[in-house]
Amino acid sequence: MCVEVIEMSRESPSEEGGRRLLKPELAYYAIEASFTAAPAFVASVYVVFLLSRGLNFKGVALVDGFFIASMALLDFPTGGLADRFGRKPITALGTLFVGLGLVSYSLSDRLPEFLLSEFLVAVGGALYSGALEAWMFDKLKEEHRQADAPRIFGNAGTLGWLASMVAAFLGGLVAQHAMSLSFLVGALPAFLGTVLVLLLVKEDVTSRESEQVPYRQYLERGLRVMRGSSALKWLTAALAFGMLANPSFTLTWAPQM
Repeated sequence: MCVEVIEMSRESPSEEGGRRLLKPELAYYAIEASFTAAPAFVASVYVVFLLSRGLNFKGVALVDGFFIASMALLDFPTGGLADRFGRKPITALGTLFVGLGLVSYSLSDRLPEFLLSEFLVAVGGALYSGALEAWMFDKLKEEHRQADAPRIFGNAGTLGWLASMVAAFLGGLVAQHAMSLSFLVGALPAFLGTVLVLLLVKEDVTSRESEQVPYRQYLERGLRVMRGSSALKWLTAALAFGMLANPSFTLTWAPQM
């Protein structure tokens, strides 16, 4: 599949001082690719790395479960921060925390240190979750291009998978020299994402103040919709079972190869 990263066929109405600005979707693609590539650098080595540091499989499962639980608990309280303080600073903090977590991982040797590293990455993931997508949709709405949203989000997803595949391969090559180095290299695209957010994301928070809805209301609306739809209930249950089954593979495949 051909991924359209740069689109030159359509003109953006955004201009500043007579100079045409960078299209917002290009910034979105670059930041999203950087963020998804960061953890992919360690996807193939992190279990082996934990085992090499003296943890057994129970310890590895505890570290992985702690991350999942942290993400689940942090996602709701952090969800409204982007609406209150702006998409740009929250997205930048998200990429920054992921990078710090990966650096911390590379320096860790004991279970408490690994748990701290996972918590930093979980904070970053929770902050980043949904914030950049919301900014992208805000920009499309400003430019009256909401119809482009499915194409842009689809392109970003495909680009993210491609970036992850390349990063996972490169991370494995780096790990041949030192597994801890894969975490440090993985931190680089996360920090790059922070820089890209600060440089490329343009946001006028005051223009959204009248449209802001408390995050809790969104959650309540979503729960009401799910309660009224049997299809959504079955889909949620299937996803939950899939997430429960996934660690049995992700935590064991690498050591067996």
